[in-house]
Amino acid sequence: EMTSLIREHAFLTDFYPARWTAIKYLENDEDVMAKGAKAGPAHDHLLAIVDGVAAHLQTTLNTYPEAVIADSRYGYITSLLRQGVLTRNPDRESRARFSDSLDRVLTNSLLGPVIMLGIIYGMFQATFVIGEIPMG
Repeated sequence: EMTSLIREHAFLTDFYPARWTAIKYLENDEDVMAKGAKAGPAHDHLLAIVDGVAAHLQTTLNTYPEAVIADSRYGYITSLLRQGVLTRNPDRESRARFSDSLDRVLTNSLLGPVIMLGIIYGMFQATFVIGEIPMG
């Protein structure tokens, strides 16, 4: 009902799809409602519909529109996850083990500083050896 009213009055359709605007009204989005108040008389009709939906949800389900919309979104996400859209990567565990092993060596209290000094010395030497080529 809301989307057909929005399309019929071309209410904010220059900026947003009608369904999106209707959902934002049900969610009481302040920005959209502020733009809607300036856009025309359909704003008052939409507010009346939102009030009716909110009253119906309160009496029948003891909830409010924002909660129903959020539940619907999370339900959709859960259904996607159950369909196998997200899978485990077996390589991830082996990469984590390698990273943990590397961390144990590089952050060791004795080997860590020695390795760091070796890397810094190697960078220093590489800078002057490679820099010697253009200077020559």
